[in-house]
Amino acid sequence: MDTGGLASVMVLIVMVWLVTDTSLIRTCSGLTADPPKVFHSVPMPRATRDDAIVVTIMRQGDIFFVRDLIKNPNQLPELFRARLRRGCERKVYIRGDARTRYRAVAKVLDAVRAAGLENVAFLVEQRRSLSN
Repeated sequence: MDTGGLASVMVLIVMVWLVTDTSLIRTCSGLTADPPKVFHSVPMPRATRDDAIVVTIMRQGDIFFVRDLIKNPNQLPELFRARLRRGCERKVYIRGDARTRYRAVAKVLDAVRAAGLENVAFLVEQRRSLSN
């Protein structure tokens, strides 16, 4: 039985799904935050790397480092330094929910400064224009 045709169709379906799925970027860490939507975003492909320093701030203020819930934000500087010792990029990517209170974001930014890092990027979603 020849399954080459079926395999080709399945590969095509998966490729179309991967290209058109806009939620893939925001769920790459397994956490779904509703990011702010902007008109002029900049692609951040390094944020999807396994060794990237990604902090997710949920709507209710919960802070996740990669996939782990952080109970005490004072733990973050040491977690950042541990990643840096392994040779990762000296940049922190913050993925925050659009309705997150600034207080939670400020805690993360304080931790970034305490770790001696200066590069911070906020992960957002590209807003689609109204004319399309």
